[in-house]
Amino acid sequence: MIITYSRSDTLGQAIDPEAPALDLSPTETTCTASTYDVDGTHWMCTRAPHPGEDRHQATQALPGQSLPVVGLEWEYQYSLGEDTGGDVDESAPVHSITVTVSFPDRAIGVDVEKIRSAVPDLFWEGDADDVQVDLELIRLTAQR
Repeated sequence: MIITYSRSDTLGQAIDPEAPALDLSPTETTCTASTYDVDGTHWMCTRAPHPGEDRHQATQALPGQSLPVVGLEWEYQYSLGEDTGGDVDESAPVHSITVTVSFPDRAIGVDVEKIRSAVPDLFWEGDADDVQVDLELIRLTAQR
């Protein structure tokens, strides 16, 4: 994730002229993406990215303001950082990792589905949707 805008705490109640526009998606859809900023604050996206964009925005209400303001804007790491102009974003580079786990037949309680479901937790929340996990249980016979 790349934070493209973060409202400064020193601004107090002032509206930042550098803040991104608070414009909703043209389709009026919302987004369920979430992220954490560098100090651990949890943000939920309140605006679905526009077609051809990867930027998410989270808004916050400020006392004395009638409308919420953008508190954080972010995009995912594989984004080019610019609008592509189309409905489809550039594809992220794909890598494959092969891990072999060997265990004897006497090992009971090996839950292959639990292993499969744990892998996406190792990735950024925006990347987990694109992670594909293929597990295959192979029975090997020990050679003596």
